[in-house]
Amino acid sequence: MEKRENLDVCQAIKNRKSIRAFLKKDVSDEILIEAVKIAQYAPSSANMQPWQIVFVKGQKKQELADQLLNAYDHKIPANPDMSAYLDQWIDPYKTRRFQIGMQLYQALGIKKEDHERRNTQMRANFDGFGAPVFGFIHMNPEMELGSYYDCGGFVQSLILALYTFGLDSCLQASVTDFQSIIKSYLNLPSSQKLLVAIAIGYGDYDHPVNSFRAPRANLNEFFKIIK
Repeated sequence: MEKRENLDVCQAIKNRKSIRAFLKKDVSDEILIEAVKIAQYAPSSANMQPWQIVFVKGQKKQELADQLLNAYDHKIPANPDMSAYLDQWIDPYKTRRFQIGMQLYQALGIKKEDHERRNTQMRANFDGFGAPVFGFIHMNPEMELGSYYDCGGFVQSLILALYTFGLDSCLQASVTDFQSIIKSYLNLPSSQKLLVAIAIGYGDYDHPVNSFRAPRANLNEFFKIIK
């Protein structure tokens, strides 16, 4: 099992970033299992541990990706269980979204008017950017809002554990637009809440899409100490 050596939790949090191009290298079941074993120590209200996760690999992953790509190509209407997008964006979130989009397209040399290449990059989401593994976090629909926070803590713990084992990832909201296709393929009850997809694999750090790092807000934009 490959590991990023001498990496403490603070370094892992700061060093990890979203990866959108992956090497054609298999991910062992052993690493996925060990990462989940670590992530399940994430805190949750009353220790309810509401998260559930499915990994899809190999031919099964590609079959599912093909269905998702087909849905995107045929402009099937988005129907996520939990939307990550606003109808009308407001600042500072609008500006931050614009900035990260510009960073991505500039890294790839895609101009604003190049709609074909922009669409190609958007389409890549639904193949998990070529990652060998799709992860899907889902939850019992009867759980309340607090359990969404708990699942978020689990996801953060999971991607950090994967990172320490040498794996990279990208959290994907767009993939869950086609939650009904995913649930049907994975034999999940249609009532389950599909929260997020995760592309997982070994990052291709020579690919230009992975050359940039998203900036972070200044502390004075969101932080204070009252005493």
